[in-house]
Amino acid sequence: MTDQQQVKLLIAEDNDLDVFLIRKALDAAKLDYEAEIAIDGESMLERLNALEQSGASIGGIILDLNLVTHSGLEILNRIRAISTLAGTPVVILTSSNSRIDRQHAETLGVSAYLLKPMDLKAFMQIGQQIADIFAGPFASRKKSDLAASE
Repeated sequence: MTDQQQVKLLIAEDNDLDVFLIRKALDAAKLDYEAEIAIDGESMLERLNALEQSGASIGGIILDLNLVTHSGLEILNRIRAISTLAGTPVVILTSSNSRIDRQHAETLGVSAYLLKPMDLKAFMQIGQQIADIFAGPFASRKKSDLAASE
């Protein structure tokens, strides 16, 4: 993934340990990324509103469903309502194994619905799955492809 441009991520997670593990897992997967962390639903909504006002997009979003102040599903509805973010890949990383939550998230077009693993090895494997999503068809063109088109 060294040929690809850096992926800008927005991570909505209120647990510091989970943020640490997400970063370690993405680093282990060798994803070149820059992450902004929203520590609760309110700060995530503020960030989404700022993106909407500026017309900016983002490379991907990692979203916990159990956020303080606003649920992850409420946040996901908001993401899909913003035209510049509607097609953004969103990975749900949550402890919720609710069938209803999963169905609602899938209806809103999430790229993946992943349960937070209980052990470090499994968390590192989740990091590779997430990296593959953000570096797959959604990733920027490789630098070598850009050079060839000049």
